[in-house]
Amino acid sequence: MSGSESDKTVPPMELAMALVKKIEGSKTRWLTVWNSKNQFWEIISTRKLEKESGIVALTREVAWTLNLNGKKDFVISKMALLHASMSAGESWNPFGRCVNLDFYTLEVYRKTVLAELERNQQISWLSSESICAGKTANHQIVDPLFCRWNQKWKLIQPWVQ
Repeated sequence: MSGSESDKTVPPMELAMALVKKIEGSKTRWLTVWNSKNQFWEIISTRKLEKESGIVALTREVAWTLNLNGKKDFVISKMALLHASMSAGESWNPFGRCVNLDFYTLEVYRKTVLAELERNQQISWLSSESICAGKTANHQIVDPLFCRWNQKWKLIQPWVQ
């Protein structure tokens, strides 16, 4: 079988991303986690396991990443905010194969959990403007791949306070 024939049989990569938000007064903030390997702030994301829904995958990943209880510390939207697909050759697809992405909004709803997250130095709540600009106010980088996707699909708008 030639390489191009085998590429057609590779199933798409299935990813889910958590747009974790909180409202501070009249301002929306988005949770990012520090990626020490790549030296940037990133949105929590995960590969879906076989036959796993985006909600189940993100419940697992968010609970593990933030050390939270997936049954009582946060709630994930019942439907994806956006389902997007990318072919292998698209410039914003670095994976070399087809990718299906599901973006979900998520809210932490217990004050004690929010307070615990505030103390975690590996977490930053960024403004919509910082996410859209691709850097924080103190010039730290926001995940360039997510920023490209956000520019393409307009998930987070810079004018959202």
